[in-house]
Amino acid sequence: MRSDLRDKVVCITGAAGGIGRAIAKAFAWEGADLALLDRDKTGVEELAAALRITGVTVQTTVVDLRTAHGVREGMQAALAPFGGVLDILVPNVGALIAGPFETLENGQWQEAFAINFFTHVYACRVAVPLMKNARAGVGCRWHPRECSRAGHDQDTPGRGPDGAARTGVGD
Repeated sequence: MRSDLRDKVVCITGAAGGIGRAIAKAFAWEGADLALLDRDKTGVEELAAALRITGVTVQTTVVDLRTAHGVREGMQAALAPFGGVLDILVPNVGALIAGPFETLENGQWQEAFAINFFTHVYACRVAVPLMKNARAGVGCRWHPRECSRAGHDQDTPGRGPDGAARTGVGD
Protein backbone atom coordinates (compact mmCIF):
# COMPACT_ATOMS: atom_id res chain seq x y z
CA MET A 1 0.00 0.00 0.00
CA ARG A 2 1.22 3.45 -0.94
CA SER A 3 -1.29 5.35 1.18
CA ASP A 4 -3.62 4.35 3.93
CA LEU A 5 -7.27 4.54 2.99
CA ARG A 6 -8.39 1.97 5.55
CA ASP A 7 -11.59 3.11 7.25
CA LYS A 8 -12.49 5.20 4.20
CA VAL A 9 -15.57 4.49 2.09
CA VAL A 10 -15.37 5.09 -1.65
CA CYS A 11 -18.45 5.08 -3.88
CA ILE A 12 -17.83 4.47 -7.58
CA THR A 13 -20.59 4.77 -10.16
CA GLY A 14 -20.10 2.91 -13.42
CA ALA A 15 -17.79 0.55 -11.55
CA ALA A 16 -18.01 -2.57 -13.72
CA GLY A 17 -16.48 -1.14 -16.90
CA GLY A 18 -12.81 -0.75 -17.76
CA ILE A 19 -12.05 2.59 -16.10
CA GLY A 20 -14.39 1.97 -13.16
CA ARG A 21 -12.86 -1.45 -12.63
CA ALA A 22 -9.33 -0.01 -12.61
CA ILE A 23 -10.37 2.73 -10.17
CA ALA A 24 -12.00 0.19 -7.85
CA LYS A 25 -8.90 -2.01 -7.92
CA ALA A 26 -6.67 0.97 -7.10
CA PHE A 27 -8.80 2.00 -4.12
CA ALA A 28 -8.99 -1.60 -2.88
CA TRP A 29 -5.21 -1.81 -3.12
CA GLU A 30 -5.05 1.24 -0.86
CA GLY A 31 -7.36 -0.43 1.68
CA ALA A 32 -10.60 1.52 1.09
CA ASP A 33 -13.99 -0.09 1.50
CA LEU A 34 -16.08 0.15 -1.65
CA ALA A 35 -19.66 0.88 -2.65
CA LEU A 36 -19.89 -0.09 -6.32
CA LEU A 37 -22.80 0.85 -8.56
CA ASP A 38 -23.44 -0.33 -12.09
CA ARG A 39 -26.25 -1.61 -14.27
CA ASP A 40 -24.14 -4.64 -15.27
CA LYS A 41 -25.01 -7.14 -12.53
CA THR A 42 -22.56 -9.82 -13.64
CA GLY A 43 -19.71 -7.36 -14.14
CA VAL A 44 -20.09 -5.58 -10.80
CA GLU A 45 -20.53 -8.84 -8.87
CA GLU A 46 -17.45 -10.40 -10.50
CA LEU A 47 -15.46 -7.28 -9.68
CA ALA A 48 -16.67 -7.33 -6.07
CA ALA A 49 -15.67 -10.98 -5.67
CA ALA A 50 -12.20 -10.26 -7.03
CA LEU A 51 -11.75 -7.28 -4.71
CA ARG A 52 -13.02 -8.96 -1.54
CA ILE A 53 -10.02 -11.29 -1.54
CA THR A 54 -7.86 -8.21 -0.84
CA GLY A 55 -9.59 -7.91 2.54
CA VAL A 56 -11.73 -4.85 1.86
CA THR A 57 -15.49 -4.70 2.30
CA VAL A 58 -17.35 -4.36 -0.99
CA GLN A 59 -21.05 -3.58 -1.38
CA THR A 60 -22.65 -3.67 -4.82
CA THR A 61 -25.87 -2.21 -6.11
CA VAL A 62 -27.29 -2.88 -9.56
CA VAL A 63 -29.12 0.24 -10.70
CA ASP A 64 -29.96 2.39 -13.70
CA LEU A 65 -28.02 5.59 -13.04
CA ARG A 66 -29.69 7.75 -15.70
CA THR A 67 -32.20 9.29 -13.31
CA ALA A 68 -31.90 11.26 -10.09
CA HIS A 69 -34.11 8.66 -8.39
CA GLY A 70 -31.93 5.77 -9.61
CA VAL A 71 -28.72 7.44 -8.45
CA ARG A 72 -30.17 8.39 -5.05
CA GLU A 73 -31.68 4.95 -4.41
CA GLY A 74 -28.56 3.16 -5.67
CA MET A 75 -26.14 5.21 -3.60
CA GLN A 76 -28.29 4.90 -0.48
CA ALA A 77 -28.49 1.12 -0.89
CA ALA A 78 -24.76 0.76 -1.56
CA LEU A 79 -23.78 2.98 1.37
CA ALA A 80 -26.29 1.60 3.89
CA PRO A 81 -23.96 -1.20 5.09
CA PHE A 82 -21.38 1.52 5.85
CA GLY A 83 -23.87 3.49 7.94
CA GLY A 84 -24.44 5.96 5.10
CA VAL A 85 -20.86 7.18 5.42
CA LEU A 86 -19.08 8.42 2.30
CA ASP A 87 -15.53 9.73 2.14
CA ILE A 88 -14.80 9.71 -1.59
CA LEU A 89 -17.11 9.78 -4.59
CA VAL A 90 -15.94 8.76 -8.05
CA PRO A 91 -18.76 9.54 -10.50
CA ASN A 92 -17.55 7.44 -13.39
CA VAL A 93 -20.64 6.62 -15.45
CA GLY A 94 -20.27 7.33 -19.13
CA ALA A 95 -21.29 6.11 -22.55
CA LEU A 96 -20.32 7.01 -26.10
CA ILE A 97 -23.29 8.17 -28.12
CA ALA A 98 -21.88 9.54 -31.34
CA GLY A 99 -22.53 10.14 -35.00
CA PRO A 100 -22.74 12.92 -37.55
CA PHE A 101 -24.74 15.82 -36.13
CA GLU A 102 -27.50 15.58 -38.70
CA THR A 103 -28.10 11.89 -37.99
CA LEU A 104 -28.46 12.12 -34.22
CA GLU A 105 -32.01 12.19 -32.87
CA ASN A 106 -33.05 14.41 -29.97
CA GLY A 107 -33.40 11.32 -27.80
CA GLN A 108 -29.77 10.42 -28.42
CA TRP A 109 -28.68 13.89 -27.29
CA GLN A 110 -30.85 13.58 -24.19
CA GLU A 111 -29.47 10.13 -23.43
CA ALA A 112 -25.88 11.36 -23.83
CA PHE A 113 -26.45 14.21 -21.38
CA ALA A 114 -28.39 11.98 -18.98
CA ILE A 115 -25.53 9.49 -18.78
CA ASN A 116 -22.45 11.65 -19.26
CA PHE A 117 -23.51 14.77 -17.42
CA PHE A 118 -26.59 14.60 -15.22
CA THR A 119 -25.63 11.30 -13.58
CA HIS A 120 -22.58 13.07 -12.15
CA VAL A 121 -24.71 15.97 -10.93
CA TYR A 122 -27.14 13.56 -9.27
CA ALA A 123 -24.31 11.64 -7.58
CA CYS A 124 -22.75 14.82 -6.22
CA ARG A 125 -26.13 15.98 -4.91
CA VAL A 126 -26.39 12.76 -2.90
CA ALA A 127 -22.74 12.83 -1.80
CA VAL A 128 -22.38 16.42 -0.61
CA PRO A 129 -24.74 16.19 2.38
CA LEU A 130 -23.29 12.83 3.39
CA MET A 131 -19.75 14.16 3.24
CA LYS A 132 -20.60 17.35 5.09
CA ASN A 133 -22.49 15.54 7.85
CA ALA A 134 -19.94 12.78 8.28
CA ARG A 135 -16.22 12.77 8.60
CA ALA A 136 -15.24 13.86 5.09
CA GLY A 137 -16.32 17.47 5.55
CA VAL A 138 -15.87 18.43 1.91
CA GLY A 139 -18.31 17.69 -0.85
CA CYS A 140 -18.21 17.73 -4.60
CA ARG A 141 -17.06 21.04 -5.94
CA TRP A 142 -17.94 22.14 -9.40
CA HIS A 143 -15.01 24.23 -10.48
CA PRO A 144 -15.61 26.59 -13.41
CA ARG A 145 -12.20 25.94 -14.95
CA GLU A 146 -13.21 22.30 -15.27
CA CYS A 147 -16.57 23.12 -16.79
CA SER A 148 -16.03 25.94 -19.21
CA ARG A 149 -13.65 27.41 -21.74
CA ALA A 150 -15.49 30.69 -21.40
CA GLY A 151 -12.67 32.53 -19.68
CA HIS A 152 -13.67 31.83 -16.10
CA ASP A 153 -10.08 32.06 -14.90
CA GLN A 154 -10.89 32.92 -11.33
CA ASP A 155 -12.60 30.99 -8.65
CA THR A 156 -16.30 31.80 -9.03
CA PRO A 157 -18.38 29.49 -6.84
CA GLY A 158 -21.92 28.93 -8.00
CA ARG A 159 -21.16 29.21 -11.71
CA GLY A 160 -21.19 25.43 -12.24
CA PRO A 161 -24.39 25.08 -14.27
CA ASP A 162 -23.58 28.15 -16.33
CA GLY A 163 -20.06 27.03 -17.16
CA ALA A 164 -21.07 23.47 -17.85
CA ALA A 165 -23.89 24.49 -20.17
CA ARG A 166 -21.69 26.95 -22.04
CA THR A 167 -19.05 24.30 -22.56
CA GLY A 168 -21.63 22.25 -24.42
CA VAL A 169 -22.27 25.07 -26.90
CA GLY A 170 -18.66 26.24 -27.17
CA ASP A 171 -19.17 29.64 -25.49
